[in-house]
Amino acid sequence: MSGHSKWKKIKRQKSTADLKKGNLFTKLGQAITLAVREGGGGEEDTNFMLRMAISKAKEANVPKDTIARAINRGLGKSESGTTLEQVTYEVVGAEGITLLIDCVTDNKNRTISDIRRVLSNSDFSMGGGSLAWQFDSKGIIILEARKGREPIKEEEMILAIMEISGVEDVHTQIGENNESLIAVFTQRECFKEVFQGIKEQEYEVLEAYMGKKAKNFLTVKDSLKLRVNDLKNKLLDLEDVENVWTNIDLQ
Repeated sequence: MSGHSKWKKIKRQKSTADLKKGNLFTKLGQAITLAVREGGGGEEDTNFMLRMAISKAKEANVPKDTIARAINRGLGKSESGTTLEQVTYEVVGAEGITLLIDCVTDNKNRTISDIRRVLSNSDFSMGGGSLAWQFDSKGIIILEARKGREPIKEEEMILAIMEISGVEDVHTQIGENNESLIAVFTQRECFKEVFQGIKEQEYEVLEAYMGKKAKNFLTVKDSLKLRVNDLKNKLLDLEDVENVWTNIDLQ
């Protein structure tokens, strides 16, 4: 029996590892798709966002065909040849909480059905289509607190980045592995200029993409933050969902 139990444990561990790997590949593929759409096409030479997204995917050993599919998805081509459409859905919850769900889909009925299925197990509901004004479109650049290979004090780094023309806001955040990160926000039209300025100062860029930022962030209890974060993660697990934005700080 002990051998059988050990085998079950090994299978369970492998299944968990495969799931995590699959989720990572999915997210890296989504980053490539977003880079194609927001960064200016499917050529690495002319799209710095795509170049960075593909580099990260290759580091994680994402297969070439997966990368190619993600690029085609960004260009609006599905495997079946059906045109892909970018849509955003709104979700509302308690205390004025709003979520915007960015999707890329070839079947909006399937997408919204999947979202409603996730919402059915929560106290959140679909919005009426008039909440997007609460968010602005921003360039977002995520950095490690180091210059080249050398660690650097966050305060020193933030002050230096704020001097770069086009930077709108800079703040710290905690990464998935509890590491300290720097988030830089820019106006949409200044995104490329700021990215180049950051690279010239030899800061380590982890991510660079176009996103949404709430005009005003709500303050809510930690218990509600946990529920929103759990819902966000479940929505991100859906195949057609590219990103989820909210008007509360989940840090």
